[in-house]
Amino acid sequence: MEPLWVAIKTIVDILIFLVVLFYFFERKSRKNEAKSQEQKVKALKELIKSLDQLIMEAERSSINISDTALQSQKNIQELLEKMEKKREELQATGEKAESVLGSIKKQLETSPNSSSQLKSNQNKYIEASQLAKTGLNAEEISKQLKLPKGEVELIVDLQFQKSEKKITPQ
Repeated sequence: MEPLWVAIKTIVDILIFLVVLFYFFERKSRKNEAKSQEQKVKALKELIKSLDQLIMEAERSSINISDTALQSQKNIQELLEKMEKKREELQATGEKAESVLGSIKKQLETSPNSSSQLKSNQNKYIEASQLAKTGLNAEEISKQLKLPKGEVELIVDLQFQKSEKKITPQ
């Protein structure tokens, strides 16, 4: 019976050894899981902290964008008001110009002498323009047609601008 007893004792010892080994590895596995969970918790805390910072930065950016939009809106409103004032000024100037033109037309209609003088000047201006095309300078044209030099320079400049527009396509 002794060999049976020794065999049973050996089997029980092996089983006890296996239980101890299993307990040791199970405990080590649990420690690893606990460390892994601690690392996951730590990573989650860092992620939450990072997300909080991103949210705060997004809020700051949103406030800055909102402030910039409000300032732009104010600037646009000011520009619109200035443009409206300029439009009103231009409209008033246009009305004044129309009334001045109307009074000039009335004066021309009532005074035949000034009308013929105007036609004479128009002919001289046409002639000055033609002379400018030939290449004469403003001083020569002024002497030849007995027109003020400033008027002739204006005609020459206008003629030059017309010729530039014909040369350069747009």
